Amino acid sequence: MNNYGYDLSGVELDTALPDLVAEGDELDALVSARPDWSIPTPAVGWTIAHQIAHLA
Repeated sequence: MNNYGYDLSGVELDTALPDLVAEGDELDALVSARPDWSIPTPAVGWTIAHQIAHLA
């Protein structure tokens, strides 16, 4: 696993990874319900597509 130079010694991966997967699944459910990603979000000037690209 690449840690990008971050000290991950304090991270409990057995706890963090399932949480990350659950968050990803929740996000997938939210955005897959919206076929048009050009819809604005509360972040001024940002669309759903911008938000997803930023997270990626």
